[in-house]
Amino acid sequence: MKFRRTFQLLVSAGALAAVALTGGPASARSYSVTAPGPANLSQGVTTITTSGISAAPARAGDPCRTNWTKVVHYQPAGIRAWTFKATTRWCWNGVTVTYHKTTWSQNVTWTGYHIDDQGWQGGWKTFNCYVAAGSTRKCSGNHEVVVGNFGTNSGTVGGGAGLRVSIQQWENYHGVYLHSYKVVGY
Repeated sequence: MKFRRTFQLLVSAGALAAVALTGGPASARSYSVTAPGPANLSQGVTTITTSGISAAPARAGDPCRTNWTKVVHYQPAGIRAWTFKATTRWCWNGVTVTYHKTTWSQNVTWTGYHIDDQGWQGGWKTFNCYVAAGSTRKCSGNHEVVVGNFGTNSGTVGGGAGLRVSIQQWENYHGVYLHSYKVVGY
């Protein structure tokens, strides 16, 4: 219990430092990280999320950004088991989102694979554009869902032996980025 409280205090201190880093609009060298979300305690494990934003080179004169959301899964002793990250580079022109590209990356540690029995089992992404609030233009907003499955080393995906991470990202014609995530057992 003492370890968990110490860990939560460290996360809170890190959150305050991260909030202090966030500032005005992103420039070519700017970078910000939002505070980690609240730790989700499930069966003695901790999942922490962070997200960030940085300016990206303009594309056809339109401003661009790169945003990411990362979910890190820890074991009770604070040992990282795996990481899943969604990254989107996108541009806008004040009317629509003019460009987007979403990728994902994952990493399973030795501990995650051999002790936690959580190997990478695959993933996918989906995309749709929508009419964002305040606009009447199709594709004035984008929405991506990136899903990653971490399951047993025996490959019994869908057999009730794994965790599914779902990261959702939204971008709109004003240059606004929003995100959420969920980790559920399957």
